[in-house]
Amino acid sequence: MRDGRIVAIVPVRAGSVRCPFKNSRPFGSASLLERKLKVLLQVKGIDEIIVSSDDLGMLALAAQYGVSIHVRPREFAASNELVSGSDFFEHLAVSACVGAEHIIYCVCVAPFVSKETYEDIIKLYCSGSDVYDSVATVTSEKDFIYFKGSPLNFVPEEAVNSQDLEPVSRLTFGACILSRNLMIQRRHCVGATPYLYEVDKLEGIDIDTTFDFIASELLVASNVVKESDISHFLDFQPPTMDFVKSQMPLLLDCTLRDGGYVNNWNHSLEFAVDAYRAISAAGYDYFEVGFRSDMLLFPPKSEFGTWAYCTDEICQRLKALVPSGCDLAVMVKMGSFGANDFVDAPASSVKMIRVLFPLYDENGKSLFSKELFSQCCLECRLLKDKGYIVSLNVACCEQLTHIVYEQICDSIVDCKAAITETGDIKFAAACVDILYIADTYGALSAESAKQLVRKLRFELICVQKCTGVKIGFHAHNNLGDGVDKTIAAVDGGAEIIDSCISGLGRGAGNVLSEQLIVRLHQKYAISTDVTLMKLGLLMGFSDRHIMAYSSFPFNERLRYGMAPLFAYTALLGIHPNYAEHLMQHYAGLPLKLCLTTLRNVQRVVLTNSTNNFSVDTLKTALRQVQYQSI
Repeated sequence: MRDGRIVAIVPVRAGSVRCPFKNSRPFGSASLLERKLKVLLQVKGIDEIIVSSDDLGMLALAAQYGVSIHVRPREFAASNELVSGSDFFEHLAVSACVGAEHIIYCVCVAPFVSKETYEDIIKLYCSGSDVYDSVATVTSEKDFIYFKGSPLNFVPEEAVNSQDLEPVSRLTFGACILSRNLMIQRRHCVGATPYLYEVDKLEGIDIDTTFDFIASELLVASNVVKESDISHFLDFQPPTMDFVKSQMPLLLDCTLRDGGYVNNWNHSLEFAVDAYRAISAAGYDYFEVGFRSDMLLFPPKSEFGTWAYCTDEICQRLKALVPSGCDLAVMVKMGSFGANDFVDAPASSVKMIRVLFPLYDENGKSLFSKELFSQCCLECRLLKDKGYIVSLNVACCEQLTHIVYEQICDSIVDCKAAITETGDIKFAAACVDILYIADTYGALSAESAKQLVRKLRFELICVQKCTGVKIGFHAHNNLGDGVDKTIAAVDGGAEIIDSCISGLGRGAGNVLSEQLIVRLHQKYAISTDVTLMKLGLLMGFSDRHIMAYSSFPFNERLRYGMAPLFAYTALLGIHPNYAEHLMQHYAGLPLKLCLTTLRNVQRVVLTNSTNNFSVDTLKTALRQVQYQSI
């Protein structure tokens, strides 16, 4: 019997020659390091988990998970001739695992080793005899192998089938356990007489190259997380639920705020209260009540209602009427508010402030302004210092380049990671809690949404070494694929998403909460009974306040719902209000002239570099097709 303190050491380094940033870059909805920590934290028998790294971002991530960290000197984290692998193993045992009697060496690049396998290996080691001094995972390989020019495990003149070959055991490093003293003595993670613990092909995967990384990620995308899933996949059966995907993203409802575009935010208090109750009961985390605005954004003579000017008083009243409701959020638009418009968070009913940064520069052109964005970040920092959860919403995400996104990530991380002169770690910090990207014109594809979320995660974690910022995604339904791209964004790692009941919103509307709930519950294997209950709550609100009318009640201002012209404006990259205005005011315009007009609008927009909706721009485009309103 072996007893004593068991420490799991997880080595990760900043550099990787064959697959850059492989331990921290996006791998499905989490990084390889996150996957490993989520497994190890469930393993019985481990007394402490230590992440050893020279990467401040990975150390920050480890600290978020509540595990110990070890700052590894650069010389023990680089491929060089001065420090050997033996030096590295000895360093880990001596410097990182002080106080451990036994060490279990666990690499992130073996992402499919299960909790059960770790526990079985620990049990085997602790109850084992003196016949073996360590336990190490291996796979049994039956391949025709040459070594130094000669056959290793076969005789060419006596050909056999591959399944009849003598197996070769390959060390996977998925889990290697031995005493700390032995690791120091042998300068390796495997003893002289190891018990070779055979794992299957999936658990034996060791990611070395970019090919290995992509192939493994595709397995995760197919929900293959254990060997039996492969046979299920071939037999067309549902796979096992991936433990990493077991936590749903945060949900935000924007029925009042985004849905307010269709009636100038003139919802009744009854409408707001009923929506708040339904959304809270359906399991949403945030309820966005509307805009907080000054007269610069919405002039005094406008007909905008209560929810365009969400004061603390109206938010307090709403919270008092639904005391068990989820947290409240409001949206502000850059240039129309100041942080001083808000009291300190403890005195407010509002928990989250979403700061909208539109794609307009100082001259109103559709160009990203780094100067204006820096000003926006300053306001976000002031709001965060007041105690609010701050979400920075970037509009027109499909029109920004990767270079712009790199500038955005660099700007929001206002405190860079560093090691101080005293040797202490100063983790990176950002001026926002959430970086939210909005598919403003609805033209983004599902795959593009996924890759864009991954790009932002890579920039924040791998480049900026900042792990405290969630990525959010807001989709529009102009192409009828709002739910698809929202789910794709979640697969890419988005941690907060939003929707509206019945998709309420201008143009083709937003993601339908009813559809999103069903898709999420299917994805996360939530029971049908729970899904039906939540779906019924949302449908009940819609039936009472939206669908009960023979004529949609908000049509006084804007048409609402799917229409082919909204898909057309999405693909042209122009504001959906151009299609809206044509349908409202030029009903007699033949379709061919409609499409030509929208193309003319696109040319004007590109020429002027501005994508604000303009009636004058539309009239100019109409004159070009020689059409006058009747």
